[in-house]
Amino acid sequence: MIRFADWSMLKDLIFLWQIAFQEEKRAARFYFTNFFHPEECLVVVEEGKPVSMLQMLPGKISLRNDQKVSAQYVFACATLPEYRGRGLMKQLLSRAEQVGFERGNWYSVILPANEGLYHFYELSGYSTCFKVGKADFSYEELKKISDGFLPQNNLPDIPKLNQVRNHILREVPGSILWNKQGFWRAVRFGEVYGSHLIAQKNAYALAYAENDDCQISELMSSRSDFPQLMASVLAKMPAKTYHLRMPIGPFSQLEIPFGMGKALKEKTLSEVEGGYLGLAMD
Repeated sequence: MIRFADWSMLKDLIFLWQIAFQEEKRAARFYFTNFFHPEECLVVVEEGKPVSMLQMLPGKISLRNDQKVSAQYVFACATLPEYRGRGLMKQLLSRAEQVGFERGNWYSVILPANEGLYHFYELSGYSTCFKVGKADFSYEELKKISDGFLPQNNLPDIPKLNQVRNHILREVPGSILWNKQGFWRAVRFGEVYGSHLIAQKNAYALAYAENDDCQISELMSSRSDFPQLMASVLAKMPAKTYHLRMPIGPFSQLEIPFGMGKALKEKTLSEVEGGYLGLAMD
């Protein structure tokens, strides 16, 4: 039976997340303790417990005429191992699309966890449409770019930083926009995995260490703010190499597919082709 989750399922949902994603319990507990809303979580219930689930997080998409339309981000799709291969996730995705349509969402978007899952979601009508820009810099290269700028240690102003994000994404039609709660959710959830928000007035980077490297999962900066931001990144996260992920723009060295979408109303995915799906908690 497919239904919305409720608070009595919290322990089972945490267990489902932990087993399906093979993660420590703390990540699942953190998410469900801080961000769980029953009306955003669909589950398949069998034998009195949830055995498959997905989250439907609300967002907006900015279209090319500066129109903003409602969308849902399908997140944390999980099924217990012993219940896989029975089509439960396909049924959940279909129900999620129906719910999204009824709620007035124009699009449903998703970020598959690996390349193999892109084909899985294609079978449910999703198509690859979003892109990200990537760039790699050595410590020495960023040191040269940021020469003469002192690192800043600003306390993050979440509403302001989300406004900065939305302003930058005006130049990338088809991109996913979040409200301040959605922005804060992604930042806080990233902290569980060791991510740091490095902020200044009009730019920020979400960064975490990985061996000798620094991964920046989201960079939002104008060209003029970039040197100052990189000075702060180098001070906070010293590393051998820096791997940056951002909207396609002036700092991109490479463009790669990053996320899928499905139109729920009488629109086509051409409206969001090349848009940016960020803060995806991937």
